[in-house]
Amino acid sequence: MKRLFSAITVFMIIVLSGCISMVSEPGTRNPDMSSTNYALASNGGKVIVSREDAKHSGSTLNNGIVSSDLWDSGEGWECLFKGQILDSVRSHFRTDESRIKSTAMGWVIVEFPEPKTVHQVVIYTLDSKKYPAYKYGVRDLYVQFQEQDDSPWFLVTQNAKSVQDKGRKIYGNKLGIIDCRFQPRLVKRVRVVVEETNDLKQLSGWGGFLYWDFEKWYPAMSRIVEGTVRLVEIEVHGTQSMDKITSSPQVIIK
Repeated sequence: MKRLFSAITVFMIIVLSGCISMVSEPGTRNPDMSSTNYALASNGGKVIVSREDAKHSGSTLNNGIVSSDLWDSGEGWECLFKGQILDSVRSHFRTDESRIKSTAMGWVIVEFPEPKTVHQVVIYTLDSKKYPAYKYGVRDLYVQFQEQDDSPWFLVTQNAKSVQDKGRKIYGNKLGIIDCRFQPRLVKRVRVVVEETNDLKQLSGWGGFLYWDFEKWYPAMSRIVEGTVRLVEIEVHGTQSMDKITSSPQVIIK
């Protein structure tokens, strides 16, 4: 009966308000207060990054500090990127999520001592008055999970879609917080992959070539770009009791 009442309550909220808001003020979030942030170092979380920076270390991504105000003092992780991005000609006939890229600009893995049941990943990119996210933050990214040590990586399947959430990937983000909620699952590692940033610079124009995709040749294009991945904190929330997890269809909150 309690679950039925909760479902009816959520339905009535949606009907009365039109939809549940998926956008909040920059610098705010909407966490599930009954959950635990397993990413915290104090809870056993471990962070691995694609490249370490002398001033902005990946170890700051799970220390509980979510404000960008201490960026100049070394808080947060920074990763400089310069390399090739590949785009298949096939994507011209599909939507953005079908793009094929040869490299990510940067990635972060959050690892737990043992698998945890999680349902929410909150990503904080650099966002302050001095360094606004629309100029310095991450723009295109996606979240993956790994169930066990030798398991493949899977894309997170979210409960609902926002305007900027296409095919389980996030494109065009310009604000400081991305709150991704999904059906609870047992996870050993979570990986956040950044494909592009808001300070991306194109160093070369698109050049065409052919590439072999196991079965046949495909026309493709590539370009050389550079940019900087800047993240402040990553939270991974879960709970030991499945019954405590809220079922509100909130997905992308920036």
